[in-house]
Amino acid sequence: MLAVGADGCRALVSYGEISPGSGNRGAILAVEQYGAPLWS
Repeated sequence: MLAVGADGCRALVSYGEISPGSGNRGAILAVEQYGAPLWS
């Protein structure tokens, strides 16, 4: 999964990192903290 922010910053997470067959780990995407956006 590739997430691209409005400012062009990117974060890449491979399917293997969150695949149920590879440890069954979830993924969390945060877009705000304490009600404020994480971007400026």
